[in-house]
Amino acid sequence: MQERDDHLPDLIQNVERLLGRCVLRLQQYERLIKTLLAHSEIEGPISQWQARRDVSVAEVSRRTLGDLAKRLLESFVVPMGFEPRTTKTPVVSADHVSMAIRVRMELTDEDHASVKSALELLVSMRNELVHTFIQRFDLRTVESCSAAVDHLAVFCERIDHHIAEVQHWLNTMVGAHASLTSVLQNSVVDDFFNGIAPDGTIDWEYSGIVRALRQATQSLASLDWVRLEDAIAWMTEHHPTQIPGRYGCRTWQQLLHESRAFRMEYRPDEQLSRVLWFCEKQ
Repeated sequence: MQERDDHLPDLIQNVERLLGRCVLRLQQYERLIKTLLAHSEIEGPISQWQARRDVSVAEVSRRTLGDLAKRLLESFVVPMGFEPRTTKTPVVSADHVSMAIRVRMELTDEDHASVKSALELLVSMRNELVHTFIQRFDLRTVESCSAAVDHLAVFCERIDHHIAEVQHWLNTMVGAHASLTSVLQNSVVDDFFNGIAPDGTIDWEYSGIVRALRQATQSLASLDWVRLEDAIAWMTEHHPTQIPGRYGCRTWQQLLHESRAFRMEYRPDEQLSRVLWFCEKQ
């Protein structure tokens, strides 16, 4: 009996080592899940995507593992043919273009049930590890310490499996985002979002340059009117790619006329020179 008791300190040390490893690996797993969920869905005006993603990152950072697992199964790892509870139609307005991007892993019903069962078991084991581990294993005996070592070894292996699985999902999502970025950087797609059709016709109401000019008038206008020179300077600073030539116009005056979105009039300046002012049509 004494000889077996001599092994107790080494067993306790092994329990502590495995317990610490499990906790660290659980934290790594939670971090991966949070990254996955924070970047799997984004919607709204494209110009606000980064700000909205920051909000999403902050929101998931407060979630427990149980909450994360539930949300994962409701929004990312879903059965074939899954339809979200609410869907919003992307909005194109005179002021901005909105898009909604959702990345999901669709599984067969059998595979989805398997993932769900494995996640529920992981959450249960995590709760036991944090709250009731000492109650289950009396570390004052060799038998209990040996059982604790075996239990923790199995748990570590299970966590490693889950980490590899989520890492695979993350890699898949990163690939999807890379493909999307490639598409959005395509000049034809970029022109589409700026109201320029492949045949060169322009939808002025939803064109990028008209949206930007409306922003300029809102920022600079006094009594609704803004001097064209001031608007050009503002556009150069805030929207340098929005220029008349992109829309088949030689001058800003021609663009304002072609768009039919603004009223124009010439006013004398201090030197009595004619200066073009414009405002948005109501």
